Amino acid sequence: MDLLTLRVANPPAHPLMIWDGECRFCGGWIRRWQSYTKGAVDYETFQSVGTRFAEIGEKDYSKSVFLILPDGRAFRGAEAVFESLNLAPGHGLGLKLYRHVPGFKALSEWFYGGVAQNRQWLSLLTKIFIGDPGVPSTYRFSGMLFLRLLGLIFLVAFISFWAQSAGLVGDHGIIPLTDYFGVINGTKDATASTKFWTAPSLLWLAPNSHGLNVICEVGSACSLLLMAGLAPAWALIGCVLTYASLRNGVPMFLNFQWDALLIESGFVALFLAPWGFWQRAWAPREPSVVGRLSAWWLMFKLMVMSGLVKILTNGVGPGPEHPSWFRQVMSKLTNVPIGNNTWLDGTALQYHYFTQPIPASTSWWFHHLSPSVQATSLWTCMLIELVVPFAFFGPRRLRHLAALLQIFLQIALLASGNYGFFNLLAMVLCIPLFDDTFWPERVRKIIGGEPPPPRHRLPTTLRLTGQMTRGLFAGFILLIGFIQFGITWEQRTQNPPPAPRAANFFENIAIQASQLGVANTYGLFRVMTTDRPEIAIEGSIDGKDWREFQFVWKPGDPMREPTFTTPHMPRLDWQMWFAALTIYYDHQMPSWLPLFCAQLRDGNPAVLALLDQSPFPPNTPPKNIRIKVYLYHFSTPEEFEKTGAWWTRTQVM
Repeated sequence: MDLLTLRVANPPAHPLMIWDGECRFCGGWIRRWQSYTKGAVDYETFQSVGTRFAEIGEKDYSKSVFLILPDGRAFRGAEAVFESLNLAPGHGLGLKLYRHVPGFKALSEWFYGGVAQNRQWLSLLTKIFIGDPGVPSTYRFSGMLFLRLLGLIFLVAFISFWAQSAGLVGDHGIIPLTDYFGVINGTKDATASTKFWTAPSLLWLAPNSHGLNVICEVGSACSLLLMAGLAPAWALIGCVLTYASLRNGVPMFLNFQWDALLIESGFVALFLAPWGFWQRAWAPREPSVVGRLSAWWLMFKLMVMSGLVKILTNGVGPGPEHPSWFRQVMSKLTNVPIGNNTWLDGTALQYHYFTQPIPASTSWWFHHLSPSVQATSLWTCMLIELVVPFAFFGPRRLRHLAALLQIFLQIALLASGNYGFFNLLAMVLCIPLFDDTFWPERVRKIIGGEPPPPRHRLPTTLRLTGQMTRGLFAGFILLIGFIQFGITWEQRTQNPPPAPRAANFFENIAIQASQLGVANTYGLFRVMTTDRPEIAIEGSIDGKDWREFQFVWKPGDPMREPTFTTPHMPRLDWQMWFAALTIYYDHQMPSWLPLFCAQLRDGNPAVLALLDQSPFPPNTPPKNIRIKVYLYHFSTPEEFEKTGAWWTRTQVM
């Protein structure tokens, strides 16, 4: 039968797709095509058609689908599928590829033939990995929920920092904004644009407490608008601009990875957000495919990079004398010499719970789990970070399972430590991976109605321009991501270390994008610390009686139980963790720490408000300040039972 010349003498009045009604596998996919073509094509089984089209025999019908057009032309197999989809708006790309790309036609027909010959077991695989293929994947509820929850995360981030801002960078804070911007502004031979790009921030308009409060107020208001679905795209722009202004204007206390992740999440969400006045919660519109894929890519990049740096980075010190076969294989695969890597040794979690920046009360219990449980947890974590994300781009149910595993990992992290809003944000980034079939029936009923038509339809030229712009920006983000993966790979541990080189053009673009926060690299705990140094700051009035300042969240008094901070992010306590590492390992004093100690000596109430309590009366600040460094470790169950102490500590400096 010549497919190019096949015609029927009695064509239908409307395009007609004929399929095998006894094939459940075919039936599911036919219902999928019906949802795409929306009345442009009629569908009928060959059992009901009978001998209506004498040119096509029953044996032909049993092997493939047929599409018959009103002009008498008949198509079969992959060509029939592409021809039918071409009749639906926005689904004509497949036919263009079939007609004009060399080899695509042969490949499509080969693939179709393979599917047709193996329909029985493919039906089982479809049920397992896709579910009902007749129900297309839509993301109306997920897109709406993602934007509203992202607004909640922005609100939490703004309020959390706002509550600490006066003591950190206010006019009477540890590092006042006026001083920081003054140093930049006083740079000799620097142009105005150079100064701005040193700290790209709206705080240049008012680098003081008033400007800081206005930024936080506007950011919080935009977050509330986003949560309510009011002008979501414009509210997102406000959230991103204001939070990026805080991050770039307060680098000492707002330059953590989750701050960059929040900005990048907001930027990517712009591809999903509608530009209208109101996003209805009960009849949301379908988000753009570009936006959805961009959100998937961001979550993929976050998780895979976080796992990749763990296997590519060795710590200081020798590796095992007799490396296992696994270590040898990993060294061959990554070209990273066998060295000190507790992740690949399976022992990292034996240190993690007591060395993490701010342990919770549950961290003590997790720390005392058996080494076998710790190792199993570690390899589960590595699997979820490095392997599972590839399923984001797979079939529907596999993608759902991958997202649930990511959420499981974030819940485990939430239950065992304190990372502010980071784990919550990571879970929100999983929402776009769920299509509407994932949600309960009552949710699907809520969004079942068609969204109302737009009040003002944009001209075609303007609409296409917007789509092209969105696609170009998404392509830019994708390109930057690949470059950042390359940079991460190049920065792996090598022996001997590679000679330093200047960044090329594309790497410079990636660096600039990361500085702005719109495209970033990620990777927490690339090297697991095995000791926990802690700074204790003591004051004295007479130089004899020394009293220790107690922080709200970080370890201090060994008898005090660790607590949960989530979703609050205590910036000073986190920086104290980094400062202790710098003093203990690098034997250097962080530049901001003497400024902090000076504020304690002066009894600055804005700075003292960041602490749990001052050991000195309000009007009698200490005349002397000194710093001690201790090594902390969780107490053993026997020590805890005997003394009630959560920590043991030994002074080392």
